Amino acid sequence: MKPMIGFLKNEKGIALLIVLWVMMLLWAIVGEFSYAVKLRLNIIKNFKDNTQSYYFAVAGLNNAIASLLEKEQGPVIPVVGNFIRDIESVIKEEGIEGSYSANIGNESGKVNINTSDDNLLLVMFDGIGIDTEQKNVIVDSILDWRDENNLHRMNGAEDDYYLSLENPYECRDNEFQSKEELLLVRGLSREIFAGIEGMITIYSTSTNDKSNIFAQRSRKSKSGKININFAPKELLSSLPTMTDDLADQIIEYRYDKSLHSINELLAIVGMDVYAAISRYLTISDSSFFSVDSFGFTESGHSKSVINAIIEINTKFENGYRFIQWKEG
Repeated sequence: MKPMIGFLKNEKGIALLIVLWVMMLLWAIVGEFSYAVKLRLNIIKNFKDNTQSYYFAVAGLNNAIASLLEKEQGPVIPVVGNFIRDIESVIKEEGIEGSYSANIGNESGKVNINTSDDNLLLVMFDGIGIDTEQKNVIVDSILDWRDENNLHRMNGAEDDYYLSLENPYECRDNEFQSKEELLLVRGLSREIFAGIEGMITIYSTSTNDKSNIFAQRSRKSKSGKININFAPKELLSSLPTMTDDLADQIIEYRYDKSLHSINELLAIVGMDVYAAISRYLTISDSSFFSVDSFGFTESGHSKSVINAIIEINTKFENGYRFIQWKEG
């Protein structure tokens, strides 16, 4: 009998071991299944949040465009002169909650690399702290790139330089077609481009075109000048004798109202600084506007950004057209 009892005990032990292994396997399967379900739910939630934040950003962009087209603005929207700086809105509907904010700028507040003269270009590069020799090479090369002849300036470059490179190409000898085209210009690295990208544009300033609703109240802008009402802080700070503190004071002043004359700067910056910077400034506007629109979900876990450049002109079917659209 004892051998039989031992055999039965062994059988029970093996069965118990098998049951334990089966339970462990089932727990592993259940755990893996739960993880997969949780992962899928997170993916779906993230997709939903990303989609919602994207369309909140689209809503902000459309609101900015509508504001630019409106002749009269609502009382809750901060207005600078006839322009809106910032637009914010919180959206709360059943099952949909989020918000957007949009910042509106005018391209006349930037350095137009197709029309600005060497003086303004030099001032801009002064602001990012590159040495004089490199700065002169870049500025002369920019001017050579956009002029129509094949004669290079003292520090510039034309076809003879670009065709001698390891990956040769020709000098355009015409206007820049994009800001990124600057990366083809002699002496201009990606690091330098990153430092000036927010301060430059390729879009023309306003003309006396009567079909342009914004040009009707603008003087024709002169080459080599930036609009003091829309210049970004980094560009203001790069002007001769300017400081970050004075740039902040200008930005604070123009938030409440536009400057209607360059002479208004006298009370803000003083005579010495005014004398140094006034030659670079204008109050003329452009028909090209930049809009940075941000969309957020209520949780704040998702954010979408749309950067657009829009031309406002009554000759277009809807009164405007998109020049550029970037997401990211």
